[in-house]
Amino acid sequence: MHNEPKKERLDVNQKMVALCVFAAICALSLILIVNLSINTLSGIRAYVAGEGYWAKAQKESIIHLSNYILTEDEEEFDSFKNVLRVNLGDKVARQELLKDEFDYEVTYQGFLEGKNHPDDIPQMIDVFRRLQWTPQVQTSIDAWTKADLKLEQLVQFADSIRLEIQSRDVPLIQKAAWVTELE
Repeated sequence: MHNEPKKERLDVNQKMVALCVFAAICALSLILIVNLSINTLSGIRAYVAGEGYWAKAQKESIIHLSNYILTEDEEEFDSFKNVLRVNLGDKVARQELLKDEFDYEVTYQGFLEGKNHPDDIPQMIDVFRRLQWTPQVQTSIDAWTKADLKLEQLVQFADSIRLEIQSRDVPLIQKAAWVTELE
């Protein structure tokens, strides 16, 4: 009978240790979940900002191409190509991230060319790699891919216009038709 209080004390101590270990595991789990959530939200926020840069560059490129068509000023065509580097940088990053074995530096440089903040790029890469298989993100990637195809068509259209302008005197009615097609 003399051993029973000691055994009870041992059981209580074991229960306290188990409770403390459980509490520590719960606390660490919560810290990890919160950290993952913050990084995910930061990455998503960066994509929203990046989409703004992408859309602005696309609109500016159309303005420069329209100006080039109307003025035949080569600086406008150069500006068209220069502004499109934002879109093309993001395209490079997306294409690289879709590879099984992606090159971090190529992806980073692509996003940097897309005017994304350097501090945001690691979260952007992480969010893309972790969530690319979810339906919502897959829908966004599909839209991004389609938009990149449209930009390729725009570049081809611009190059063909430039060849026309450089090879002959283009009538104003043709220029107006091209500008209308851009709208």
